[in-house]
Amino acid sequence: MTVYLQIFSDSRHSRSIPTADWVAQLLSWPQLRVKNADWACFEVLRDGEPCAILEGFACKPNGSYSIRATDPPPQRINLIELRFAYSECAHEGLYHALAVRLAEHLGWEAWGEDEDGRELCLYSRVRHFGA
Repeated sequence: MTVYLQIFSDSRHSRSIPTADWVAQLLSWPQLRVKNADWACFEVLRDGEPCAILEGFACKPNGSYSIRATDPPPQRINLIELRFAYSECAHEGLYHALAVRLAEHLGWEAWGEDEDGRELCLYSRVRHFGA
């Protein structure tokens, strides 16, 4: 089973960023290693070993997207997914912190799920949590 965290501008995915700019920004982040720069795909490292995937996508306003091997890489991305195996849940705080850091950096939102599978907002520049 895979756990998905998503980072996006809003529910309609109305803002995007150039793929090349996003990749260039993340090259200096020590916990990331480029897997495929053209496809905005990084490996997340824990103790120097890959443990999760961070990837950018171009999606439709409803959030759907598809990838085919024959498609060209996206020029702009409006959805970022952070994926990790369920067996990595003991390190979930690391992944949540990374998703929040990315969302803050972009001025976007970060979303995940709680233990019952309900959507959980990890970060939003509009909403205030824990008050």
